[in-house]
Amino acid sequence: MTTKLGVICALKAEAKTITRQSLRGKRMQAIAVKPNLFLCISGMASNNAQQAAQTLIDAGVDALVSWGVAGGLNPAVDVATLMLPKWVRHQSGETYSLHTALRESLYTQLNQHVHCSELELVHSDTVVSTPQAKAALFASTNAGAVDMESFAIAQIANRYKIPCIAVRSIVDAAQANVPSAMSSAKYVQHATIDRHAISAFLCQPLNLWHLCKLGRNFSLAKKPLREAAKYLKKER
Repeated sequence: MTTKLGVICALKAEAKTITRQSLRGKRMQAIAVKPNLFLCISGMASNNAQQAAQTLIDAGVDALVSWGVAGGLNPAVDVATLMLPKWVRHQSGETYSLHTALRESLYTQLNQHVHCSELELVHSDTVVSTPQAKAALFASTNAGAVDMESFAIAQIANRYKIPCIAVRSIVDAAQANVPSAMSSAKYVQHATIDRHAISAFLCQPLNLWHLCKLGRNFSLAKKPLREAAKYLKKER
């Protein structure tokens, strides 16, 4: 029986690596990409990711995929490395094993074309925005990368006893800064930045440099996701 996959993306730009259809106004909806491939745009953070996972399960999917970009923690992990972790963990120590067959099938197909890593993925409730914070998290967890959704999605998958994997491309390496305006609570929950944050942001030229660099890296990070999407769609 063909697995009916439900893919969860925090951002519309991440979802666009899977489908070209219009995504306007489709947040928190189960969007059919193919008969056995659905996606849902959640927004950032755990609560949004879990709501999206539930939306897809209610739509009948029987496996979940955490999809998008992540921040690098291990200094050896470069931008555009595709993370296909064996484990996802919380900083508290709680850990979930990700589905071996689904993950290994994807790894076998993709490692011929893009650089893949199976290093562990760790959860953070906030954007880990500075090299110092990334180094501290790496020292305490030894994880390869960090995101804000995969652990929460794995929790829902575990609750329903269905397979789950994470497919995450590195957008900011361990040595990189993330612009402060993108670390705000409002941005994390809604992917929007209020006008006061924009004003403060524009007053600091270094922020513009970091933002431009992040934009270039995001373009690079989307390339391995598009390769992974080809395989997912072919198999559905």
